[in-house]
Amino acid sequence: MIRPLTALLTLCLLVPAVLAAPAAKRPASWCEEQWRAQAPDYLQRNDFNGLLARWQQLAPECRGTVAWESRLALVHSSLGDFAKARATLEGIDGLNSEYAWLAELMYLLNDSREHVATGRFDTDYAARLAGSWEEYIKAHPGRPEGYRELGSLHMLQGRYAEAVANLEKATAADSQVWLVFRDLTIGYTELGRYQEALLAAAEATAKRSDLTQDAEFILALGRANAGLGRFELAYKALELIAKLRPEVKGDPQYAATEQFIRAQEKGGKQR
Repeated sequence: MIRPLTALLTLCLLVPAVLAAPAAKRPASWCEEQWRAQAPDYLQRNDFNGLLARWQQLAPECRGTVAWESRLALVHSSLGDFAKARATLEGIDGLNSEYAWLAELMYLLNDSREHVATGRFDTDYAARLAGSWEEYIKAHPGRPEGYRELGSLHMLQGRYAEAVANLEKATAADSQVWLVFRDLTIGYTELGRYQEALLAAAEATAKRSDLTQDAEFILALGRANAGLGRFELAYKALELIAKLRPEVKGDPQYAATEQFIRAQEKGGKQR
């Protein structure tokens, strides 16, 4: 079960002083700026081992800022070392930092990733997680990340209207904003808002070029184009993903997309 955010705060604040990290040589804002400047290249290449090594090099300057520990936890979590990520967050001394929101965000992300990896992400857990994200949003209404994660959760549940409503509030996120637009592409398509889907797709691919290998994204792009009568582009989307990911042709979603395109094309010819 997810611990309430208040419990996380209490736990971190009660870490004994003897375990406190030494004072950072740089302000937290400087350390967070290093993440924004350096992490995207590693993330684009999915090189989390390289990112871990680079981030650990900043320990002498940034350890103890909360921002540094939070990003370190994210890298550990991305490598599947959920226990180390959790220990990193629980070792933070004092969450009266301006980056308390980041530590809380990483705790919830790590918890949900661990549940997915261990096969414990069921309906009951999803409901509790949604409640935790709603609590997070109330605590940090100015942060877009909570909306992003709640929207992504609704996407997994097929609650597309709610997903889109939250994702639209997350487009100001400066981290993983490509994922927001990727999910919006799919959500808009499912709601029949095809022009908005294509606009979101353009934003997503501009920020993440390897989305051409994302089957769910490309199939949504095919359906959106078909919905607007752009059948040549719709079929090209099918051809692209079948070439890059041949196994997708056995996926029911691929067949459903092909049927949708053909149905839209037939309907257009009959009008």
